[in-house]
Amino acid sequence: MKKAKLYVFGGLALLVVVLGTLFYLQNEATQVYLFLDLGVAAWKTDTPLPLPLLLLMSFAAGLGVMGLYTVILLMRRSRRSPDTTRKAMQDFASDDQVFDDF
Repeated sequence: MKKAKLYVFGGLALLVVVLGTLFYLQNEATQVYLFLDLGVAAWKTDTPLPLPLLLLMSFAAGLGVMGLYTVILLMRRSRRSPDTTRKAMQDFASDDQVFDDF
């Protein structure tokens, strides 16, 4: 059963890499300018940026925002009840059955 999961996750990872490579090869020549127009002021990049780079930057920014949001939520939760959070983490770490069903 564990080998089947490994093959499925490996196949999915390979599919993501292949699709990402194909996207890059198809769009590497596409250059775009970035504009920001607020009505009062406007900005434009001096040089065009490749589309795959913009996609990578937006993905990284999304991961950063999600990570920051997660850290803030965990800090708020641990500030409310540090004993309860610590006990829950210890119970989770000591529970061997948690990983058996994965």
